[in-house]
Order: sequence, then C-alpha cells, then structure tokens
Amino acid sequence: MAVGDPMADIPGQYVAANGLEVYYQEYGVGPPVIVLHGGTGTIFHWTALGAHFRVIAPNTRGHGRTANPTGVLSYQMLADDVAALIDALGLDRPFVVGYSDGGNAALELGMRYPDIAQALVIGAAWLRLTPAYVEEMQSLLGVAGDGEPDIDRVAQEHPDWVAYWQETHGALGGPDYWQDLLRQVCRMWMTPHDYSEADFQRITAPTLVVIGDRDELIPVEDGVTLYRAIPGAELAVVPAGDHDFPLSRGRVYDAVVLDFLLRQGTDEVRSMPPS
Repeated sequence: MAVGDPMADIPGQYVAANGLEVYYQEYGVGPPVIVLHGGTGTIFHWTALGAHFRVIAPNTRGHGRTANPTGVLSYQMLADDVAALIDALGLDRPFVVGYSDGGNAALELGMRYPDIAQALVIGAAWLRLTPAYVEEMQSLLGVAGDGEPDIDRVAQEHPDWVAYWQETHGALGGPDYWQDLLRQVCRMWMTPHDYSEADFQRITAPTLVVIGDRDELIPVEDGVTLYRAIPGAELAVVPAGDHDFPLSRGRVYDAVVLDFLLRQGTDEVRSMPPS
C-alpha cells in the first residue's frame, strides 16, 4: 500500500499551507502538476511526468517530513491541504494526480474545490467498505472494527514495511513514529464514505479514473461507478494491475496518465509529444 521514493538526490523545501509546514520536492519544466502519494507512502519519483511538466510532489499530512499537529487524518483534510498548497505556491489551476489515498484526496478536491484544478487523475480510490476491503485490512494489518491496527502483529509479520516506514517517516518522531501514522491512516481507511450522486456531479474538471483489474482492495466495479458518476470522466483499467499498479505496472500507468494529461488544458500542453 506504500508507493513512492524518498528521492534523496533532489533537494526539498517547505511552504506554509493550512497550518502546516508542507515538505515538497520539485522537478521538471512545464505546466504544473501536483502528484499525491498513497497512505504510509512518500514522495513519488515520476520521471515520466518530469519530462513534460513541472512536477510538485509533497509529503501529505503526517507523512515523510510534513507533520500532522492534529493527530487525525481525513480525506477532506488532505484535500484542504492540497488547495492551500496550490494557493501558497501561487499555482494557476495545476493538474492534480493522486494514487490510493492521494486518489481519494484528489476526488475530494474535485468535489470541494471544483475550479481549482486543470484536470484530475483519480487512481485506486475507494468508495465503500466492501467485505473484501475489510477482510484485506484485517488480514494485512489486523485492523479491528474500530480502525485500530495490531501494531505487534504488523511488526512481526511485515518487518520490511516497518523498516521502510522508519526510514521515510522517522524525521517526524523517530523510529517508532510509524506506529502513530499507521493508527491514523487505518482509522481513515475504516471510516465509511457518505458520497451521493450530487457529490460526484460537483466535479467539473476533466477527470481520468484509473483502477487495476486485480486490485485486492477495490473492485473494478467501483472504478466504473466513479467513472459513470463524474460528468465527462474517462476510465482506464490497468491490465494485470493490483493495488500497487503504479509500481507493478508502471509503464502502462505512466503511458495512460501521460496520454490523458497531454490531451488536456493549454495549447502548450497539447503540443507536447509523448515520450
């Protein structure tokens, strides 16, 4: 569920937004695109986009080097943070590309701030607590009905994940901070949405919905539901794509997203040839 790259070779910086000091990295030249990572992940290293766009890749609230003073997480908060980041950086309707939790944040952004983005890519966003979703949370993380993970079990069964989380999030609170982060994201993951058809109708930006056909958390049918509910949306189903399709099927994902973005927006964007 964690996708990203610390990108230690690219200097990062902070900007004040929505009461946070948001850490982000920036690379590439062209129209701006904000890329939002998944839960417990960190900054995307997305060279395919950097060849065409000015990529702005933040650590979202509570992740990497962006602290979360509230101690709680919600997709509404993440969307508000993105809107504040856009304002703080003086961006004029950037593209916003989100995956997993970042996809849900992009979805919320489109509903709450319909005029803020040039276009949206909503990847691997979940709409409902399906039995398969709940079962996977219980199996992977020992998540109970109250959204609390089994920290001891995670440490024992997934030492590689823990080592990754300690490396990428330790700056916020030391080697044990991952435990607080996991509790926060699990509560968010297990909080049901209450979306209506009217909520999706508020999205006016061109939107691409991306889902893997073998996503173990999110059924393809939910991606289709979202695609049909958002006015004018497009749908891409990644073949042989599990929930981590930006990594496991990266070449396909990159091509689909680039094709969509290069067809949107300004003449400057549309004139760019694909890589």
